[in-house]
Amino acid sequence: LADSSLRWFGVPHQEHAILNDVQTAAFLCFYNEPREGDPLSAYRAGLKVWPDSIQGKLALANLLLQRDQPEEARQILADIETPTAEGFDAAMYWMARGLLAESEGDLERAEDHLRKAVGLCSTQPAPYFCLGRLYLQRGRLAEARAAFRDSLRNGADTIPAGLARYLIAQINEKIGFDVSPFVAPPDSKSP
Repeated sequence: LADSSLRWFGVPHQEHAILNDVQTAAFLCFYNEPREGDPLSAYRAGLKVWPDSIQGKLALANLLLQRDQPEEARQILADIETPTAEGFDAAMYWMARGLLAESEGDLERAEDHLRKAVGLCSTQPAPYFCLGRLYLQRGRLAEARAAFRDSLRNGADTIPAGLARYLIAQINEKIGFDVSPFVAPPDSKSP
């Protein structure tokens, strides 16, 4: 199987779905961000082609929340049934709900939703990164650092990875290192 939303061949997905040509074209709108132009227009075009796509609705809702447009995101999320299964879609749903709650100032609910997202799909970097941001906002620096590290371990994209590293460094300056960043020199007496 080839997954064109990732830049390498042989992705070891645990599940897959067969898409027709129209669904495939829409899927590419959701996950292959254009090199030029605004991904928002690509997401909207994908949803016009495949209006029932849960993944497309979640991608659009998450992008709208990132751009501080919670009203439209709320309408999109209201159109999605609460997922009962585990996996990527469920995690993205709860991440979007968490971001929406955060935008409304309900940080307790936001944390609950983001923790649920992490629990449903622990291999995705985005929910960890969002949880780290929330912990940072709440002054829980050690927990924020751990969440940012988990985001990096799970393959955060270039920009979030750079930001996560920067925030970890800032946290380390404030509360100190929890582990030494340096490797001890080898013992000179050892062969």
